[in-house]
Amino acid sequence: MKKILYTLSVVLTLTLFSSCNSLELSPEDYYGSSNFWTKESQVSGFLNGLYSNLRGRYNMFFILGECRGGTSKTGTSSLATSINYSSPIKDNTLTASNTGVTSWNGLYSNILQVNLFIQNLENGCTFLTEAQRNSYLAPAYGLRALYYFTLYRTYGGVPLVTPVKLLDGQIAADALYTARSTPEETMKQIKSDIDKSEQLYGTDLTPSMNSWTGY
Repeated sequence: MKKILYTLSVVLTLTLFSSCNSLELSPEDYYGSSNFWTKESQVSGFLNGLYSNLRGRYNMFFILGECRGGTSKTGTSSLATSINYSSPIKDNTLTASNTGVTSWNGLYSNILQVNLFIQNLENGCTFLTEAQRNSYLAPAYGLRALYYFTLYRTYGGVPLVTPVKLLDGQIAADALYTARSTPEETMKQIKSDIDKSEQLYGTDLTPSMNSWTGY
């Protein structure tokens, strides 16, 4: 009788342990910080997301570029639609309290995503070969240079943010504060990112899915 009870208790224990282990599963259709950056398809998908972010900010080239060039017309287009764009940027009536844009035109959100991509690829993703890693990092450095250059043309010196402090667990205000860099320091960062991008591309400039999404 004791042997039967012992056998039953062992079987029950093993069953409970196996049941617990079977419940410790991650959803196959969900990715978070604990199960991302584990395969190349995730890296490729994130890079496509960076391209999508760039397309979502297409108006930055107008607002922080052509809009200030004096070529924007007013009135009605040939399609009978209004082409008036009233802005202190276009009218060159910028003041400290009337800048025409807020929060650096929202570009630091895009920069944060690029920084996260670069940081994870340079410090992890060991499943990638060196050639694969370089092919993903090259356009990322180019994107960051483009964002900072767009800010530089309008603001001159801007806060230079390259680490992802908040996602690394630094949540204190003094740790997140970043002073505004000089125009010279900003341009130095831009040139550094461009040089890094060119170095990673190397001599093979053949378009690939890592640098061209087909949009």
